[in-house]
Amino acid sequence: MEYVIITGARKGLGRSLARTVIDKDRVLILIARDQFKLNEIKAELNKKHHQKILAYPFDLNNYENVDDLMNNIILQFNLKDDFKITLINNAGTIHPIKTVDLLEETDIKSNLTVNVLSPVLMISKLTRFANQNSRQLKIINISSGAYNQPIDSWALYCTSKAAIQMYLEVSLSENNKDSAVKILSIDPGVMDTGMQESIRNSESKGFSKKNDFVNLYREHKLRSVDSVAKVIKENFIDDWNVNSNFMKLDTFFESK
Repeated sequence: MEYVIITGARKGLGRSLARTVIDKDRVLILIARDQFKLNEIKAELNKKHHQKILAYPFDLNNYENVDDLMNNIILQFNLKDDFKITLINNAGTIHPIKTVDLLEETDIKSNLTVNVLSPVLMISKLTRFANQNSRQLKIINISSGAYNQPIDSWALYCTSKAAIQMYLEVSLSENNKDSAVKILSIDPGVMDTGMQESIRNSESKGFSKKNDFVNLYREHKLRSVDSVAKVIKENFIDDWNVNSNFMKLDTFFESK
C-alpha cells in the first residue's frame, strides 16, 4: 500500500498527477485551496476507480494550521499495514511578478509561506514520521530552473525555489544512503498551465523575459501536464530512476 499526497491537486500538473497515479494499491491524499474544484476531481476519480481518495481543502497560506493538517493526514495511515508514503510538493505560486522595489510586505509573506514555509513543515513532519516508524518516504519536489538563475521580476519565486532546494539537499545529506527517505527535485520544463498564462498576462514592466514565454506559447512549445505526469509516474513513483537530487525532465522527452 502507498499513500500518495499531492499538493495543488485542483488543477494543472497536480490534477493530472492525481488522474495518472491512481491505482488499486494507492490511497490518494489530495490537497488544494479550492474546495469546489477539489471535490470535482475527487468525484471524477471516484466514478472511474474504487480506490480510497481523501481530499483536504487547505490554503498553504495558513502556515499556522499546517501542523494540524499533517496530523490529520497521518491519522489516516494504518500502522498495522505495510505501507510507504510519497509526497509530491506541487503547489506553488509565482506571484507577485514585480521588481524588487515594488514588492509589498503582503506579497513577500504570501509567496514565501506557500512556496517555502508550509512545504518545509510538511516535509519535516513526514520525515520524522517515516524515520520513527521505519516507513519508506519519497519526497518529489516540483521545482524550476529558476532555482539557480536570477530572472527579473521573479525575485520571490527564484528565492523560494532556491530555498526549498537547499532545504531538501540538507535533508538528503542527513538521511544517508541506508535511509528509507528518498528525495528528488524535478524541473518539468515549461508546461501549459495557469501559471504560464499568468506569466504571459503579467504587466510588470521590469519582466524582461515575458516575450520569451509568449513565443513559447505561440509556437506550441509548452509541454502538456499529462505528458509530464506520465514521466513522473513511470520514473519516480512506480520506479526510482534517479541519478541526481535535481533532475530536468528534458532527457526523458528527448529519448522518446
